[in-house]
Parts: sequence; C-alpha cells; structure tokens
Amino acid sequence: MAKTAPKVHAELAGFDVLSEVLGTLGLRSRVYCRTQLAGPWVIEVRGSELLHFHLVERGEAWLSIEGRPEPEPLRPGEVLVIRSPGGHRLADLPGKRPVAPIVFAAEDDAGRMQQLHHDNAAEPDSVIVCGAFTLQHAADHPLTRLLPPVMRLRPDRADWLGAVAGLLSEEARSLRPGSEIVISRLTDLLFIQVLRAWMREHAPRQGWLAALSHPQIGPVLAAVHERPEQPWTVEALAALAHLSRSAFSARFAKVVGEPAQTYLMRLRMQAAARLVSERRASLAEIAAATGYESEAAFNKAFKRWHGLAPGQFRELQAEAA
Repeated sequence: MAKTAPKVHAELAGFDVLSEVLGTLGLRSRVYCRTQLAGPWVIEVRGSELLHFHLVERGEAWLSIEGRPEPEPLRPGEVLVIRSPGGHRLADLPGKRPVAPIVFAAEDDAGRMQQLHHDNAAEPDSVIVCGAFTLQHAADHPLTRLLPPVMRLRPDRADWLGAVAGLLSEEARSLRPGSEIVISRLTDLLFIQVLRAWMREHAPRQGWLAALSHPQIGPVLAAVHERPEQPWTVEALAALAHLSRSAFSARFAKVVGEPAQTYLMRLRMQAAARLVSERRASLAEIAAATGYESEAAFNKAFKRWHGLAPGQFRELQAEAA
C-alpha cells in the first residue's frame, strides 16, 4: 500500500520593519580595546557623533558625562551605550583622579583592537571592553531620533544580550585566529540586542517603536517599508488599517507622531539619499525605486527635502567619504 506523503504547511514570515530599518542605518561597529585596569585610572572618551559602548567585564567603574552634575556607578556585567557629543569619562572612583587619562578620540582610531594593560596590572581591579558604533545614515532616521543619550543594561547571562556580551568579552580576551571578523560580527549583534533589550524594558506607548506592534498602524508601516515605490494614497493606507480616511489619519499621527504622508516622504527621501550616495544606480532608477514617475519630479522632491540636487548631494557625500 502506497504511503501518503505528509502535508507540509508553510507560513511566510511577515515583513520585518525593524530589520529593514536597521539595515538602512549603515551600521559599522568595532572594538577599540580590552583594558585591564589597576587604580587609580581614568578613561576619557572625547566628544563625537559616535555611539560608544563599554562592557564592564570585571570590577566597577564610575561614569561622568559632560553636562551631568553627578557621576554614576557601573557594576560588573553592565552594558553601557552612550552618545555624548561633549565627551564622557570612566574612572575607578568618582571625582578627579591623580593620573593621566587613557584617551579615546575618533580621529585617533587605528582600526585594530588593542589589549591595554594599565600600569602593567597583573591582577587588575577592573576589566572593560570599549568600542563604538558608527551609524552612517543616522540623520533624520526614525530609530535614532528615539534613542536616549544613555542606555544602561544589566543582562542575564542566560539571555541573548548577556550571551553576546559574554562571547564578545571572551573573544577580545583570547584574540584567537579569526578574532577580528568574529569580533566585528559580535559587535553588530551587540547593537541589535541592546536595542531589543531597551525596547523590552522601556516599551513606549507612542512613537515609531510603539507603532511597529500597533494592530492597525503596524501593517501600514510594514507595507510602505516593503514597497516604498508604490503610489500610496491616504485612502489606500487607510484600507490596510481597516479604518476610514479621517480615522486613519488621526490614528497614524497620534501613534507615530507625524502625518502618514510626511512619514512616507521621509522614508522615500532617506532611501533616495542612501541610493544616491552609493552611486550604484542612475537617478532615473532611483526615482522609480522611490515612487516617482519621472526623474524631474524626483529631482524636485529631493532638492526640496535635502536642500541640494541629487548630483550635488552625491558629490558632497563623495568628498566627505
């Protein structure tokens, strides 16, 4: 008797807006050093637009941020991600310390990780892994506008963030063959897991992050992010949300923080700026990919949004690279 083949039910995963958005950030990450420290010590990170991170592998530290009156204690196992245009300092104790600081500045980046042994510390009081995330397309991005200046997380070793932080610390300590590529991948994962953990602990009720999981607005965001080239109208978006035009417009603006048409324009212009900078496609192709029927209409919209014509924008980006 012939055997009946089992039925296989395949379910296609829904479009992942957060993954798409993370992919458009232009994330680049690296580890500066794993530092073994014996007191007194100070690490000084000069101000920049980078997102710096510190993993407190062992011991304690005190964080001082330019513009904040009081230093804050950091405990073993903590993960700190900080944007500090004015700079910040880590030290073994609060207040000024009688020692020359270890200085990190963006312009001094040698591109390779270092093992630092402060004062030849055989038995260090503290061990800290320091690095940074660069977001090449952070300007006017929906995600970076929501991130706080400081994210402090104390993960459990059993969760994803704790596992990634532990693997990164171990890889930075051992520096085995292939460590450079492993550390690069782990730092990318660290950024994503920090975002996930922060979103889980500080789930907003309004704003772009809240909109991702909103039963009516979430599907709309997924649609426009997956197919930004479509000729979306407010009526078409309202139909996706199963709302009337007026109810949808009010709901979208309340949840996301801006009208749907403004959000769609921002999304298209961010994609256009990225494609123009990459120099892989013609302006006509970029126009079509971002929902414009003609290159002339695209050029006009691009200049109105960015203040420069696409060709001028491309030249400016090439000079800055």
